[in-house]
Amino acid sequence: MMKRYQKKFNEKSPKIVKDVLYGIHKYAKTFGIMIAENPMGEKIASSKNKEHNKEFHSLLSRGRYQFVKIKGSYGNMENPALIINIPLKELKYYGDQYVQESVIFGKINDYRDVSFKYWDRNNATSPLKKKDSINHIDVLKDPKDFYSAIKNWKFNIPFPVFEQALIYWYQNKIEHLSENSKQELIECVDKIVESDEKYTGTHFFKLRGHFNYIINKGNKNEKV
Repeated sequence: MMKRYQKKFNEKSPKIVKDVLYGIHKYAKTFGIMIAENPMGEKIASSKNKEHNKEFHSLLSRGRYQFVKIKGSYGNMENPALIINIPLKELKYYGDQYVQESVIFGKINDYRDVSFKYWDRNNATSPLKKKDSINHIDVLKDPKDFYSAIKNWKFNIPFPVFEQALIYWYQNKIEHLSENSKQELIECVDKIVESDEKYTGTHFFKLRGHFNYIINKGNKNEKV
């Protein structure tokens, strides 16, 4: 039996986002996260992105959806929307309308029991397909990249597919590093994969940030 929720939609935005993502909002059963910018991840003019966002938010308002504007940084700054109680079919429809490479669909199965599904496509003409799933978020303290945020509250949904994409990205960055930098990366990876239960998701996120720092520092030195 699902417990009685006590939250309303007239609360401040950060609280709504937290309560939805944690599965404790009385009036939220599903949600979607997507952007209307940069079709298929290809950066376009900021003026065009603003047009897309304005149109998208207008469509959501006309559809009587409750939605919250959030921020994101995944290589580039983004402006996603968290759309509350949207059916998967409609989320995929909007993803198709704005030719998005991916969307995230969430379902609150029970009190504090939330499933997150990652849907993506291979190219602009292929359909969105479910690629990955997970049942928790990581709350982050001071991330530099790969996070979403509402006000000062920052988080990410650590889908394994994101980690795979990072590995591919790292491979291209690591190739030209010095042997010392490569050894430092190996030591950092050893810490990242430690399974000690006393460590939190934030601890490992900071280690991944240090991993990025080593790569960026090494590549800057190569250019000098």
